[in-house]
Order: sequence, then C-alpha cells, then structure tokens
Amino acid sequence: MIRIGNVFLLNGKELLYEGKCDGWASHPEGVVIKKGNKLLLNGKELLYEGKWGGWASHPEGVVIKKRNKFLLNGEELLYEGKWDNWNPHPEGVVIRIGNVFLLNGKELLYEGEWGDWRSHPEGVVIRKGNDWIIYTGKREKKD
Repeated sequence: MIRIGNVFLLNGKELLYEGKCDGWASHPEGVVIKKGNKLLLNGKELLYEGKWGGWASHPEGVVIKKRNKFLLNGEELLYEGKWDNWNPHPEGVVIRIGNVFLLNGKELLYEGEWGDWRSHPEGVVIRKGNDWIIYTGKREKKD
C-alpha cells in the first residue's frame, strides 16, 4: 500500500481510498481508515463505530481495546484481564504480561527474557540480542 497525501493505492496502482482521515492502518484487504469514532475498510465498509482505548488492524477487521477487554470488530471477546502490552494476531491477540506471551490470554507462546517482540502467524517473534526467533509454544505447525 502506498499513501500519497490523501490517496491510498494498492501496489501504487489500484485506488483503495481517497479523502481525509484521522488515522489509518494497513489491512490484508486494503486499508483501515479512521474517521472520528468510525473504522472503515477502504473508507467504505464499517468495521467498528464507537469509543475505544486503542485499535489495530486484524485480518478479520480490527481489534478494539476497551480498558481491559480486547474485542474483534467490537463484538467478539478475544481477551479480558491484565496486560502490559498487546499486538493483533491472525488468531486473535497476543497479550504480554511481564515476560509471558499468551495467545488470547490462554495459550502460552513464550516465557522468558526478550529485547523486542512482534506477532507472527505461527506465534510470536522474540528478539534476543541480534537474533529474531519464532516461538510457537506447544502449537502444532500448520502446513
């Protein structure tokens, strides 16, 4: 996705959205456009409308953070409880509490020291020194 002013283009060619916005994020199907209290896919399809404390793009729409709740498109509860940091994940949300990384707050992906981290389709990617390592917990790898 390429943004030139108020124009968002897929691969620099296909128009995804043109117009003003209050914020945006890449999405597998284009771009999520924030306009006031609305989050719209490509500026057209309403993903969520209402108040939030944070949001992030997700393959199935958006993850909405409301205090200690994380909701997919503001409806499906992914996790509720304590958290220090979070990142969307194709299967929900990765919750970090101290040195513990949990998928949807239930499935242990990694526990231990870390320098930086990101979600990964297979679990979580942890930076240790100069190396980035994928941790999947005890998950079965998908073919």
